[in-house]
Amino acid sequence: MNPNICCTTGSVRVPSVSFVAIPTNWGIQTRAYSDGDCNVLRVLAPPAYQATVCHNDPDGFARLSGAGYGFSSRKRQADPTEECAAEVCTSSKEPDFLVLEDDTKYALADIPEPLIETLV
Repeated sequence: MNPNICCTTGSVRVPSVSFVAIPTNWGIQTRAYSDGDCNVLRVLAPPAYQATVCHNDPDGFARLSGAGYGFSSRKRQADPTEECAAEVCTSSKEPDFLVLEDDTKYALADIPEPLIETLV
């Protein structure tokens, strides 16, 4: 997925989101949102320079409804949420597959909607 696009779960809420296969030389800022789509910034993380970054809801509840990333600005910002607000999602997209903890992958297009809600 391209930067500054909201990957949204729609009405389904999840307790965590992860970003995988990130080139370790990329300085990306990862974000997780709540309150439907990418409406309320819940977690903001600076570049970790790791191949995988995972965000859990700070309270441990299934509140997250979207996620996104963007390349960190080289300019120093007084408040990182200002940078995020200025560059947040320009559009949204629903995920196209689900990866379980044991690395089992499901193409969401092949799964009936009631089963998706059970899996998530």
